[in-house]
Amino acid sequence: MLIISKKNTILNSREIAMDFLKSFVIFFNINLVFSANILAIFQYPFYSHQFTYHKLMKQLLLRGHNLTIFTSHLFNYDNFSNVIQHHFTDSLKISNRNTNMLEYKQKNLNWFQIDQRELKTFYETTKSEILHPEMQKIIKNNEGQKFDLIIIECCFCHLIFLAEIYDCPVIYFGASDVSFVWHGLMGNDVNPALYSDFQLIPFLHRYLTFFERVQSLFRTFIIILKTAFITMDDENKKENTFQIFQ
Repeated sequence: MLIISKKNTILNSREIAMDFLKSFVIFFNINLVFSANILAIFQYPFYSHQFTYHKLMKQLLLRGHNLTIFTSHLFNYDNFSNVIQHHFTDSLKISNRNTNMLEYKQKNLNWFQIDQRELKTFYETTKSEILHPEMQKIIKNNEGQKFDLIIIECCFCHLIFLAEIYDCPVIYFGASDVSFVWHGLMGNDVNPALYSDFQLIPFLHRYLTFFERVQSLFRTFIIILKTAFITMDDENKKENTFQIFQ
């Protein structure tokens, strides 16, 4: 004799109802699920930085998003068809030519001398990145391409104007802390008399003396002036501005 438990029948009915409800929700929301078109720009020519971003990009690719990546170090994405990579080859060459940490140490350069070299490197890499043929296509956008999101490495913020071109949000992303100048650009102002800029390495992670507070404040003030008022001769002004956007 077959005996059917009323309790089991009720449980089975509930499971069937839940499965039906799940199928109903999935069916009517399937058209609401889209992959985002993301433009990612990681221009700092250090492998340690790029490796961090590679992890993030891989996770986005696994979730089905379409990525256009500009980077100074190419990574292997052979298993993915939803990614396009462009190589900032000149950025790496410029950095290797102008930035030598061992030389900084051997010559005992102070922070002002180091900043002068870093600023020169910044201007040269900025020009090379904007003049990159594929970046020029992104800037001019003659093909009517669209991006839903732009991710930019926050060490350099000069490419933020792309958000205006594509009318989309921007996420600043960094592998380390960023300068007070970049914090300020993002609306996150920091008092340099209380907290040292991350580039003043001897002052990090401890209380500052009065003299160190003055140094930190003075250095931040100098950096703001240097980035706000760029001094170039007429030839360099023309070369570094108008020709970039022709």
